[in-house]
Amino acid sequence: MRSTYFGTDRNNVMSASSEIRESFYGLGGGDVFYFYGGDGVDPDYDVSDRFFGGAGRDRLQNITLNFDGLAGLDQLARLSFDGGKGYDTLAAAITVDMTDYSAKTSDLNLAGIAPLLRSVEHREFDIKLSAIGATPEVLDIVGGALDETVFLHQSASMQAGGEIRVNLGKGDDRLEYSADIGVDSALIVDTGRGADVVIMNASSTSYPDTFDAVIRTRGGADTIVLEGMSSETVNAGAGNDAIYVLSGSFADAPDVIRTGAGKDKVYLELDSYSKLARINDFSIEKDVIVFDTDEFRDTEVTFDRSVWKAAAEDKLYMDTDAGKLYFGDNVMVSFGGPIALTVDNFLVDDWAF
Repeated sequence: MRSTYFGTDRNNVMSASSEIRESFYGLGGGDVFYFYGGDGVDPDYDVSDRFFGGAGRDRLQNITLNFDGLAGLDQLARLSFDGGKGYDTLAAAITVDMTDYSAKTSDLNLAGIAPLLRSVEHREFDIKLSAIGATPEVLDIVGGALDETVFLHQSASMQAGGEIRVNLGKGDDRLEYSADIGVDSALIVDTGRGADVVIMNASSTSYPDTFDAVIRTRGGADTIVLEGMSSETVNAGAGNDAIYVLSGSFADAPDVIRTGAGKDKVYLELDSYSKLARINDFSIEKDVIVFDTDEFRDTEVTFDRSVWKAAAEDKLYMDTDAGKLYFGDNVMVSFGGPIALTVDNFLVDDWAF
């Protein structure tokens, strides 16, 4: 016999229990459902439960999965969640432990999780790389056509020269990467088309040149945040993109940026000690550099060398003949050669990150 529970037209929080064959109806409001799956270490999934969101922004969470390089994601094959009207989310935490995996490549296919979903527009994955092992050389994390948010945390080393590839496909996707180890493998990100967000959070990388990250966002109004601790390569593609270039270790680890087509904004954090970026295709007609409104240091750019040299404090100076933007004596950004930038290419505005 099935037990049935109903919410209200307001926001509800409803938790499944060890009882089998439970049904939950959120009705109206933004509802949160807690899936019953044991302790997450040795999950005992109860896929006999049914979740119906109704109207509103609904969310099914408390789902834990263990991936060994080959299997582990099919345990939710019969999970039933009908989000109903509104923008609804399935959230899952995935622990990757490939210690015993003997092949050189592995596919973590996010689209294969819970294929029986109905009217669920967004999937959220918290992925922890806890153990990769000595054999794997490539780990492919593959998304689907829905909007996807991936929090990717690396706490285990991959062999030097190995690659972690993230391809999120269509949809408005978001990837946040972090690490608490020194990383000497590569991260290759392709978000596909859509209004995507990629955030590279500061990690404990010991040397800026040991971590290689390549980010391709393709079409769409994308946002990319580069943390300043390592050197990333960005191909922003078409669309009106926002690229945040942050300072970090005060050691040279310049990012290589192609802004691509569109009216792009490059947000620069001031740095007196290290080169932040090389921008290869900055458009003087369409692109702008944006400094933070809350920056207490001088954000006015001079094109007069004598004014720059006479400044008592670090001063922004654009050498158009050399194609270099200085802050104080430091070359903060280069543009690959002469470039006819003007004051119209430099703005001060509020930052979102």
